[in-house]
Amino acid sequence: MALTEGSIAVSGAATSVAVTGRFPTPPYSVFFDATWNTTHIASAKTTTGFTDTFGTNAPGGGGTLRYTVVGSLSGPVSTSLSIVNNALRLIGDQAIDALGDANDRARVMNGLYVPTLDEVLRSHNWNFASVRQAVSPLICAPAFGFSYQFALPCSPFCLMVLDTDMEAADAWRIEFGMSCATAGATAADCYRVLVTSGCLSTLLYIGRVDDVNMWDALFTDAFTYELAFRAAYPLTRNATLMEWLKKEKEERWRLAKSRDGQEAKMLRRATTTALTSVR
Repeated sequence: MALTEGSIAVSGAATSVAVTGRFPTPPYSVFFDATWNTTHIASAKTTTGFTDTFGTNAPGGGGTLRYTVVGSLSGPVSTSLSIVNNALRLIGDQAIDALGDANDRARVMNGLYVPTLDEVLRSHNWNFASVRQAVSPLICAPAFGFSYQFALPCSPFCLMVLDTDMEAADAWRIEFGMSCATAGATAADCYRVLVTSGCLSTLLYIGRVDDVNMWDALFTDAFTYELAFRAAYPLTRNATLMEWLKKEKEERWRLAKSRDGQEAKMLRRATTTALTSVR
């Protein structure tokens, strides 16, 4: 699927314009850049044309309308490669066979995928990525300040601790810890740890859930647009496309986070309130 771009002259005081050509099979998206300040409504979309209705009439001397048409996503999303290729389609680029392919598209996507996934998972308490896991203290205690240190889980990799089974008053923090064998220690002796003096046995955390079949559908959609936005500049240098993708991905993230937040009811912890009568 190719990105379709073009321009058309608009007559003076026109309220709409019919654009003809060869376009993807609907549904597809159209975004515009006009030489006057106006809003746009694209309608009557077919493979041979569409109509753009203006919010503000064209000026008396007429103007120029530039447009970009992007085909819709299609097919089941079942692998990371499916998501990458859908993101490439959004920017009008060709699909790849693997993230290890020897071309610029694959190199850009391979470099963006995991850092982008970690960032968006950490940005919200996603229900589908929330993991409860038992933990045990490491043999050696922190050098000072706390009594215990616990290695953060690696399967799935812990991106953010949400809660613990400790008492509410127990302090804790995330640090970088090392085993007692500090002399000649290797990477295997080093950990991302939670340090505390409280009694800890279980963590609730956001994990790097990389199986896309476990993702919420709205998260998948938003993540696809996020990848497309981040890849748009290095692969297309198209500022207009980037602006459109920025608006689209922001709206999709708002919807995904809103729906995700509606699928939980937090337990209210009982509190004791002492009442004092003052005469």
